[in-house]
Amino acid sequence: MLCCRVFGTFRLCLSLLVLSLSIALPMIGAAPKLTFLPVAPVPGFEDAVAKDALRYLCSQDLEQLREHFTKKRLPFVDTMVSRKQKRYCHIYYEPSVAGFRAYTESNRVEGLVFTVDSRRFLARGDTGMGDSLDVAKSILETVERPLDVSIQSKAEVSAKWRNAALAGFLPNRSHRIHLRDNPTDRPNVWAQDYIKSGDVSGKPHTLVTWKSYEGKGKHGEAFDALLKSLESEGWYRSKLSWDGGDIQFGANPRIPGRIILFYGDSARLYWGQSLKPAEYEYVLKLEFGADDAMDLSGLATHIDYFVSILPDGRTLMVSREMRNNLELCQTAINVLIGRFGPNPLFLKLKEQFATEESAFGSGKPETLTLLAEARKTLSSWDPLVKVDVFERFSTYWNKYCQEDESLCTSGEGFEFMLERNPALAKDWVAEATLLKSAPHLAASLVALLAGQLEIDGSARDRLAESKIRELRKRGFDIVEVPQIMGDATGEIRWAGISYVNSAIIDNFVFVPAFALGEAENEIMEKLQRELPPPFVVVPVYARNTLVLNGGVHCVVGFRRTPESSVPKITETIHSSKPRPAAHVDRNPALVSQ
Repeated sequence: MLCCRVFGTFRLCLSLLVLSLSIALPMIGAAPKLTFLPVAPVPGFEDAVAKDALRYLCSQDLEQLREHFTKKRLPFVDTMVSRKQKRYCHIYYEPSVAGFRAYTESNRVEGLVFTVDSRRFLARGDTGMGDSLDVAKSILETVERPLDVSIQSKAEVSAKWRNAALAGFLPNRSHRIHLRDNPTDRPNVWAQDYIKSGDVSGKPHTLVTWKSYEGKGKHGEAFDALLKSLESEGWYRSKLSWDGGDIQFGANPRIPGRIILFYGDSARLYWGQSLKPAEYEYVLKLEFGADDAMDLSGLATHIDYFVSILPDGRTLMVSREMRNNLELCQTAINVLIGRFGPNPLFLKLKEQFATEESAFGSGKPETLTLLAEARKTLSSWDPLVKVDVFERFSTYWNKYCQEDESLCTSGEGFEFMLERNPALAKDWVAEATLLKSAPHLAASLVALLAGQLEIDGSARDRLAESKIRELRKRGFDIVEVPQIMGDATGEIRWAGISYVNSAIIDNFVFVPAFALGEAENEIMEKLQRELPPPFVVVPVYARNTLVLNGGVHCVVGFRRTPESSVPKITETIHSSKPRPAAHVDRNPALVSQ
């Protein structure tokens, strides 16, 4: 041996050989190291997931990677394995609440969550604003069985006034209502977007989104205090950000006990842009405990504008584009005139929409020219106001506000107004609400008119047709519902009016209404005819939420129980019927608001 010749002794050579083996053997027998790689954050949404919640797990040994997932009781999908840095990698996510399974729309509703404008609530204003407060009142007056209800608003006055407002809100209530503080002081927070209910081994849990962005990164911190205020026994914070309106759960009509996740792509904006579609779906299914999934991306900003799941376990309402409806356009122009006065442009539009030929036929080029002018000038339109209300408020302001309006309209100053002049408080809040929503109303009405002139058979409608065929193959019964589309040019960002954006509680289908005359009434009547018994359509005036790209479903957060609604739905839950509300627009005052 060479070492023996060099060093002169066999014993020394043997010692060196043993030493080299003692160093080499552990290296030969060591398993490859498991390593994590971060998922690239989305610019502007860097805090969209909890730290280290969403990563790739990688190994040089594919079997070792598979065994680790098995040990953690996480699904391992061979087709999702990718090569990164010369390693085998698989998306890795551990659910926020182990064992959580979301309740489906067939699970019985136990509680509701609403976020309302605090001043509207405290002033005990009349209905007719079409906001979340009106939606809450309509639902809670119709459903007779007791529900557990959370109403969130800014706690800017003493409990005395909050309790008085609650007593005036539902004087004959059977519901258990809890007033909760909304620390954000933002009334237009869609309750549907930040809670999802389910259970773990039969025990109810409510999952709250990690961040609520509503599509804008700056909202993440603004809404954080609200989300933290919800954390309590049975309420848990998700490690992921999501919009609840873009996530719904249905019972599989052909396989009892299996949950189908219907989802869109809004959460991809927050944390999933670098993920493959299958990886994005994988994470959502894990978080909510779904068995199957169906991607409904591309049909709406949130899928609750496209589909609504009835609690009978098999029926879906889906939206289909409605075009060239002359009566609808005529009513929209009347709303413009009623709210902003007889603007010469409105009068030209009214003349243009006098007949189908002048609006959609040979006169279409002129119609498009007028609508282009409307888009350019709508920001300058001043809404009509009740002068007497502002004169009364001006007198009050000069006496008590010391030239600082906030001294009268918030905190102790608003409490003083409620006590000293409750009629003024109610009138001022109503006018201020309408004034604030006026620019959104103007934009949505112009977008509505433009949307009616679009050519039938859009890419979105073709995609809808494809998804409807797939839903039928899965065993669902489909009820198609017209949707009023927005401006396809994208110059006005308005989602339109989706009548499937409904809140469904027991056998009541609370459908948003804009007050658009007989054209809208016909939609409601047709929907009632096509729904299976015993479902009852209850139109809910919701104009203010609709112009802000919402609806009835958007403003309601649902808490459910393990109990299924299906047996009681099929037996007709209520013997009593909801109050007559077939045509919400029969009130002339609504047209001018």
